[in-house]
Amino acid sequence: MRAAAKFDALIVPFGAVGAADSVTFLRDKTGEQPNIPSARRWANRTEDFRFPLAVPTNPRRFYFRFGEPISTSNIDAADRDACSQIYAQSRSSVESCIAWLVEERKRDAFDSPLVRLPFEAAGRGAQAPTFTL
Repeated sequence: MRAAAKFDALIVPFGAVGAADSVTFLRDKTGEQPNIPSARRWANRTEDFRFPLAVPTNPRRFYFRFGEPISTSNIDAADRDACSQIYAQSRSSVESCIAWLVEERKRDAFDSPLVRLPFEAAGRGAQAPTFTL
């Protein structure tokens, strides 16, 4: 936030839903997996990186929503409290976008590929409709 305030950037909160629901993670950063070799050992030897491994399973629809832009033009980059407030506002807006998308996705009759793909194939490539904004 301090960098955004320094350059008077406009912050546009953005929510996205669907990507994590379209894959199954076989290996993730969480959990102990000692038998999987590290992709790269860092110079300090206290941290390693293991690539996540995912396979596509159920190609759900992706949903996106942009929140109201947040101006930082009147924020002093040195004011940590003001930057913290802008951060909290941005985070809250992103969480609201995601919550709205998750709720509205329930109304999408074509979210499932078992319904959507045959509909789109029969429609010669026309995209299946979704919920109204």
